[in-house]
Amino acid sequence: MENEFVIKDYTFRKSHKFHQHYAITDDLILETLTRQYDYIKDSLEHNVFNITVTHDFSHVIGVTHCVECPPHHDGVYFKRRGKRPYLTRMVKGIQPKESSKCTIVVRFDSTTGGFVIITAWIGNPSKPELGNINYFETCNDPLKEVMESAEFWLNHAMIDEETEKES
Repeated sequence: MENEFVIKDYTFRKSHKFHQHYAITDDLILETLTRQYDYIKDSLEHNVFNITVTHDFSHVIGVTHCVECPPHHDGVYFKRRGKRPYLTRMVKGIQPKESSKCTIVVRFDSTTGGFVIITAWIGNPSKPELGNINYFETCNDPLKEVMESAEFWLNHAMIDEETEKES
């Protein structure tokens, strides 16, 4: 697994906290960043330093573990995933959905002049989890971001990747 990619003018390196979803490959990361390079550069020129990019490969590349899940769903539970200091809304009884999209979150690092890859997953963009206080502290309008996150995560949940891999 590579730790960094050079694309045109920038280096993209995986964060030491990079969450490697088991179906994400370096090839998916490289192609997504390459195809979305103009969007990333444009975001940077507009002083947006936390950037989420999604690339549609036009064919199924895997399954997404973030699924629609209404409030009060019977299979909802909460679990600490990895080293996260907060609990994630999880669900049992809903199957992962096939997806043609790869989403990556990058952050511009002004000390190196490059980007740090925070996370990557198969599927559509999502909102940061409510427990991700570090994210909200860096937003221009934290209250708005918290409200959007709450609305998203009240209607979505994660399927446990470990459980899904074992089945």
